[in-house]
Amino acid sequence: MIKKLLLILAVMIMSSCASNGNAPVSKLYHRFLNSEQSFQQKSIRVHKTTALGILGNRPLVVLNQNGSLQQMNSNFWLESPKTLYWNYLKQTFSSTSPEYHLYSEIRRLEKSKSKSYVEIHFILRDEKGGDVFKKTYSQQRLSEDASVDLFVKSVRQSLTQITSDLIADLSDVK
Repeated sequence: MIKKLLLILAVMIMSSCASNGNAPVSKLYHRFLNSEQSFQQKSIRVHKTTALGILGNRPLVVLNQNGSLQQMNSNFWLESPKTLYWNYLKQTFSSTSPEYHLYSEIRRLEKSKSKSYVEIHFILRDEKGGDVFKKTYSQQRLSEDASVDLFVKSVRQSLTQITSDLIADLSDVK
């Protein structure tokens, strides 16, 4: 009787583990969209974007309830966020002979349940290295659920908005 129960249990376990023919997706990678924005009013060289600590790698950073940051094991960006955003900015601010230099630092790129947080600090310097403009832009967005796909969509929207705001502010810089 015990042998029959063990056999039935083993069959149930094996059948629940059996594949339905669809191979599971092991890793999905995301990237930022190409920039559809353009800034031609000033000649700006975009320097490589920097990021604080673990944000420079390719992690999903999650904000815990106690306020601490936790790096998840899923490296789901195609490149590091700082490289992706640097490429995005270069598309927006393309220049052959720069009069100004744009520096950017990602300070927040976090997920907390169904919220995303993006914060980027910018400095615009003239040819002599003097600061012409400094500002930190922040975006917080609420998603329908806590999925990674909606987090990525939310980050993309935040980066587009931050870049639009930067373009508007730089248009006023003399």
